[in-house]
Amino acid sequence: MDSLYIAAIQVMKWNTDMSEEPVPDIDILFYVPRLFSLLPVGEAYTNKQGSDEFEFPMDLPGQNGELTIVSRIEDHDDFGTIEVSNETNWGVPIANGNSKLPRALWSPDAPMWMLISFFILMAGVWGHYLYVVINMFQIQKSGNVNDALNYIE
Repeated sequence: MDSLYIAAIQVMKWNTDMSEEPVPDIDILFYVPRLFSLLPVGEAYTNKQGSDEFEFPMDLPGQNGELTIVSRIEDHDDFGTIEVSNETNWGVPIANGNSKLPRALWSPDAPMWMLISFFILMAGVWGHYLYVVINMFQIQKSGNVNDALNYIE
């Protein structure tokens, strides 16, 4: 490895006289947002100066190398849950997604066999609708109930 990514955090609180004071002994969790949830990437525990740091993983993919790092204090007795996020370029750049995807169930373009099956089934359904409508007009034109019954048989 040619370099390391070190994420540092400092937790401060305001006193009643609006002066800052470090908050010791706080457990801080670090996450990176992914598709459906947050991916845990590290943990820190503040010292007496209210600061700590941890080594950030270097192999996380990000759009154009950009990552959002979420720092969270969860369920603290005095502060509750606090969350802060920050953008950084510590990610591994990934492709834009401009490449042509194959025809598959997971891609935007359905497989050809599925399209052909769908259109054949839809043609059959709409063909039956058209057949019923044409027969209804022929029944209405005949006007005779007996002729209509003979025509249906």
